[in-house]
Amino acid sequence: MLRLLPLATGLFALTGSAGLADRGVFPELDARVAIALPTWVPTADLRFVVDRPRRLLTVLAGREPIKTYPMDPKCNEPTLDCLNLRPADRSELASLAAGRLPLAEVDLRDSDGDGIPDPVDILLGAKKAVQLASPYVETSPRLAYPGGDVPPSEGVCSDVVVRALRNAGIDLQKEIFEDAGRAPAAYPAIRKRNPNIDHRRVRNLFVYFGRHWQRVERLQDLLPGDVAMLDTFPNRKGIEHIGIVSDRLGKSGGPLIINAWTVGYHTSEMDLLGFVAMPVAFRVPATASPAPAPSFCIPAETRQLVTVVTADWGASRARLAWWQRQSNGQWVRQGSEVDAVVGSAGLGWGRGVHPAELAKTMGGPQKREGDNRAPAGVFRLRQATGYAETPPQGSRIEYRRASPALRCVDDPASPFYNQLREAPTNGKAAWASDEAMFRTDGMYALAIVVDHNRDPVQPGAGSCIFIHPWVTPGVPSPGCTMLPHAPVERLLRWLDPAAHPLLVQLPRAAFRAVAESWALPVENRR
Repeated sequence: MLRLLPLATGLFALTGSAGLADRGVFPELDARVAIALPTWVPTADLRFVVDRPRRLLTVLAGREPIKTYPMDPKCNEPTLDCLNLRPADRSELASLAAGRLPLAEVDLRDSDGDGIPDPVDILLGAKKAVQLASPYVETSPRLAYPGGDVPPSEGVCSDVVVRALRNAGIDLQKEIFEDAGRAPAAYPAIRKRNPNIDHRRVRNLFVYFGRHWQRVERLQDLLPGDVAMLDTFPNRKGIEHIGIVSDRLGKSGGPLIINAWTVGYHTSEMDLLGFVAMPVAFRVPATASPAPAPSFCIPAETRQLVTVVTADWGASRARLAWWQRQSNGQWVRQGSEVDAVVGSAGLGWGRGVHPAELAKTMGGPQKREGDNRAPAGVFRLRQATGYAETPPQGSRIEYRRASPALRCVDDPASPFYNQLREAPTNGKAAWASDEAMFRTDGMYALAIVVDHNRDPVQPGAGSCIFIHPWVTPGVPSPGCTMLPHAPVERLLRWLDPAAHPLLVQLPRAAFRAVAESWALPVENRR
């Protein structure tokens, strides 16, 4: 669906570089990195996507992200007046101010969940590599796995690409090691997998990108963040060089290529396309189209479902609804949806009854202790706690009164991690940190326990997750799901252990991707 975005003046100034909260490699270089709107993209092809939770606006060329801008935190309208623009940004968009451009509603792929779409994130990572200016040095050290890299003081052409993609949350070391394990015949140059070097060989990168990314055949179709495969020796068979397409044009008329050229050079942007052949380039899929999810379906015994849906992985605002399954298998919503909030950093795949490999096949971050993310996935709802001696009249699930000594243990090193335990009255507790379940602010006056990271408990995978009332409306939590007190009490009265209730908590794109195969409520698929 497309709407029109009015272009206006009165734009805000921002000092610094790109002005983006990039979650990626070499964060100390963020302030020195700036990107430009590519001049070779026709204005007629431009669209915009607004990410309101993170205050970001991304420019698309058709459906391909080419630049992301910060929005002013005090502005709520999706107009260019809300952009927190640097003078250079304002200048490059000034020529568009006479018209109105379509506002697109698409789910963009964002592997590291920082709100910056992968193609833009890759370009930012390549620009950091330019600032790093590593000299071309050929070495083959032993690397950590995953996430291993040669020292910043060295690197070859493939290391530039590895660093650029890792800035977007894509680890080529891990990707190629695992892909070669799944399809060894596709990688003829790999006889025995080696995570120290396989991802640093251009011929293996060529295979991987050919299997998983989009091909770009023509120079005029290149966009910033594309991976260019270069044939530097036409008299030899095969492709020997690789780099990232920049956002700037060279004197040849083609985009500059961010690369580590050869011995005696540092990583830089070079005008290579005027004299080096580019047989093909590859582009990361821009839209969030998750791979088919592993086989899973809401169990037939489950007749009650609570759904929490956010706009995307980084969004903290959500809509909560509960559903009853009829004898014909159809879900019927019980009352109206309710505003809710999740973690201040959004969602991350948790450990529940859903398949563990979903994070790998569908993308999105993994839930970790202390990451301020609420768990995504499917979780049982079997227990509640609260301040009152007895639960609200009519409630049926197991209830435990929260005494002043009741704690939820969030110390991953403790044998009681992710458990509700009474703090000892005498002596030291068998844990270093916990969450008091009896508080003066009423936050846990009623709390429905979310069975995340149980059966078995994995240390460090996240703990102490509840559905409970918020203290300040709309303010996100460190990882729980919060909503007004009244619907929490109503939900607690409604839950029936005989109906085997489940919580399904997902970003909208992931919910839509699995709705049919998982037999989720139809209404939330739109």
